[in-house]
Amino acid sequence: MDKGIIHLLQKDARNNTTTDIAEAVDVSPRTVSNRISQLEADAALDVFGIVDSENCSPGRGIVAPRR
Repeated sequence: MDKGIIHLLQKDARNNTTTDIAEAVDVSPRTVSNRISQLEADAALDVFGIVDSENCSPGRGIVAPRR
């Protein structure tokens, strides 16, 4: 199940909701959410965003250290 969740997040994390992922791996959306949280806590998964500097207003970017 974790491999399926990770695969779908790698493929298109922006457009794959927990409901979409749950349907694909045949579990509940809550299970997907719990597994993502646990994978993050175990440092097996980092979820982050990439700032498009051309479309981001000056001073609006966010920089955060990795845990």
